[in-house]
Amino acid sequence: MFDYEEMLGKVTTPEQHVNWCIHQGRRTGKTQKLIYSIPKDQDVIILVHNNIWGNELKKTIQRERPELDIKRIKFVSYSNKDWRDNLRVFNRSVFVDNAVLDIIQYEFVRKLNETTL
Repeated sequence: MFDYEEMLGKVTTPEQHVNWCIHQGRRTGKTQKLIYSIPKDQDVIILVHNNIWGNELKKTIQRERPELDIKRIKFVSYSNKDWRDNLRVFNRSVFVDNAVLDIIQYEFVRKLNETTL
């Protein structure tokens, strides 16, 4: 099996997290990798698929990474139609939860097929 971090280095940026997700299968620790990729001394945004999951992820982060100041993490829900505006308000790195990436991929493929039929 391909060991991403052994080959390409530690996951420490949003771009690296997306790249890591692409190289993994389902139920392989993507959310845990996201949690452990959050820098300790930086304000970040996590784009989640809905507010319920954002609240659950917040609890998990507090349990798994108690050294993080949860107030430095802003959760933005992709299901809210104004999610883009919420991202623009903050000048922070944006981590994207794997469920949002799945939704975006699905939406992209669906739209591609709608326009080609």
